[in-house]
Amino acid sequence: MCDEDANGAVEAAAQALPGLAAGENTLYHASTSVYAPGVALCGRGRVVPDANVWIEEEFEMSRAGRSSSRLDALFAGADGADCVKFLVAQRGYDHKPIHLYRVEMPAPAPHPMALIDAARRNRGRVDALGEIVEEYWEPIRAWRFWEYLGCAMTVVEKLELPSAVMLAGASHRNGLDRDLAARLWP
Repeated sequence: MCDEDANGAVEAAAQALPGLAAGENTLYHASTSVYAPGVALCGRGRVVPDANVWIEEEFEMSRAGRSSSRLDALFAGADGADCVKFLVAQRGYDHKPIHLYRVEMPAPAPHPMALIDAARRNRGRVDALGEIVEEYWEPIRAWRFWEYLGCAMTVVEKLELPSAVMLAGASHRNGLDRDLAARLWP
């Protein structure tokens, strides 16, 4: 079992989170690693590519106890196709086989994934970057493609990979969010 976030930001999810029914904490996680059902994963000190360090530092400076730290978090999604789409789109993805898991994450915190790229596009624009980071930690807009952060998750089962149609739907949702972010912060 992993320790909960030291500042108490992790608490039971009693209301419906984007993409989840009220009280539900079953999510999905895609990885190139193989896990057995029942394995508890702990997020601690993830490796951040040099080109992304500034983004993680910017988000961390403004977190203010909201959610788990992105630097120590595990990431999950409400839809398996979203998770696979995200993994394949990562810089440095080495085309290893992808494994999809149903996972349980205590108190998952939802954040709009498109805002990470929006921050990258707005580097040096202090006001826009501040708005983007604030929207990430306290989203008020109707986003569709969410990443869920948590300090721990337990693998429930290994699943089949999503179909091409499901992956196309994930790409569409991601594209809509990226377009919204680009309109808000060109």
